[in-house]
Amino acid sequence: MMKHICRLMALMLAILSVFTCASAEEKPLDKTKYNKVLAFIKENQPMEFDMEQTKFSIKQLKKLMAEMPEDSTFNFTIWYCNSWIDNQSEVLDLDNGKAKVTKDDLKWLIDHMPNVKEVYTFNHRELDNKVIVPMMEEYPEIKFNWLVTISSKYRIRTDATAFSTQKKVSDKPDLTEKHFENLKYVPGLKALDIGHNAVKDLSWLKYLPELEVLILADNSIKDITPIAQLEHLEYLELFMNNISDVTPLAELKNLRDLNLCRTKLKETDLSVLDGLELERFWCTQANVSKEQQARYIEANPETNANFTIGSCTDNGWRDSYKYKQFRTMFKNRTWTDFVRPEEN
Repeated sequence: MMKHICRLMALMLAILSVFTCASAEEKPLDKTKYNKVLAFIKENQPMEFDMEQTKFSIKQLKKLMAEMPEDSTFNFTIWYCNSWIDNQSEVLDLDNGKAKVTKDDLKWLIDHMPNVKEVYTFNHRELDNKVIVPMMEEYPEIKFNWLVTISSKYRIRTDATAFSTQKKVSDKPDLTEKHFENLKYVPGLKALDIGHNAVKDLSWLKYLPELEVLILADNSIKDITPIAQLEHLEYLELFMNNISDVTPLAELKNLRDLNLCRTKLKETDLSVLDGLELERFWCTQANVSKEQQARYIEANPETNANFTIGSCTDNGWRDSYKYKQFRTMFKNRTWTDFVRPEEN
């Protein structure tokens, strides 16, 4: 009798054990509870853990990952900056929210996104040149899109295609080549206006090979050699500078509008410009001799050449159909191809 009772009890315990295990299997880990997830990882030491979508903080994720075994895998999709960020994604886009992003948090996200190729931080001024430039050097395989600081007054998106300081003659010429050196992080620029500043050195133009419009009026420029490499350049204002050698401009086969007013061309032979198909050439108050003027006009009958006395933009320089169009580009910071009036 006792043997039967013992066998029955053993059977009942076995059945209870099965139900207990089944019940445990039916109750999955509640990944919305941080303490439960932490306890599970500490107890089970999984070699792979998928956090799925979570609103845990980065600080909490760091603690969870710290408890994972060495060489284990921890995947997550975190709610951050008003977006779901999947650590397996190729893009880290932080521009849906404006909450402050720290340098440490950005670096942590990048370090735990093995497939990331692009980072977007346009809405975060705290992630400025001092933060992003070192990261660019540390992660050369990643394209960073951010708001580049030119000065305390000027910032520009790395994907901008047009930029102007919008300065007037009366404004303080407080920006130098050191400021505009930062434009190397905006390589897609096609229109640039930095007139009425204090620029002397143009070597940084090598970073902007796509330029088609360049306004350098009223600076302190002598050497324009770097301009020679801008093969797409179509419109160029150099008036009110200390230029005496225009030889580099002979390389600009696409140049159509050139303003050299109030420069120092007394000893310059303008024949170096004869190979260009200029539509307009303004060169007043540049100390060009009458003989040079006459020779240029005769050699370039298709060019509207202006050597008469007047200010740098008198006699219709601003009347060009291009002027209104690129002023709109500068306002929107976006390039659009020129459209001649007859093409409308």
